[in-house]
Amino acid sequence: MANEPLNVMKTELTDQIAALKKERDDERREQTLASIADKQAKAFARLKNEHRYTDEGVEAVRKLMETKGLLDVDDAVAIFERANPPAVPATPGGGMTGTSWGFADVNDKSDELIKQLIASKGENDYVTNQMTTAALQDFRAGKR
Repeated sequence: MANEPLNVMKTELTDQIAALKKERDDERREQTLASIADKQAKAFARLKNEHRYTDEGVEAVRKLMETKGLLDVDDAVAIFERANPPAVPATPGGGMTGTSWGFADVNDKSDELIKQLIASKGENDYVTNQMTTAALQDFRAGKR
């Protein structure tokens, strides 16, 4: 029974030490979360200012981060842009070279098909099929 006061003091000290450790761990966790939130806020601001993301684009990246459990905005942007590539801008001539849109470039066969289409008032399926096929071939070849 002589050790009873020592055991009580030991228990109190152990409880105080555990409480201090928990408090310190909670503070560290809060600092870490605040640091992550600050980094994310800066990264989202950079997306809007430097990379010209719209509010909808930023929100899509946020949703992706939540869905995938990501903390890093740059990682989420890389995944988002890979899944949603930007549209290829239209260029004259259908490629990187060329100086005109080619509106005046009409071959003789298409002239004849246009005349037939006008004469049939768009009712001739053969003509429309021929024109569609020609347009698809030109598009695939990069001519349009």
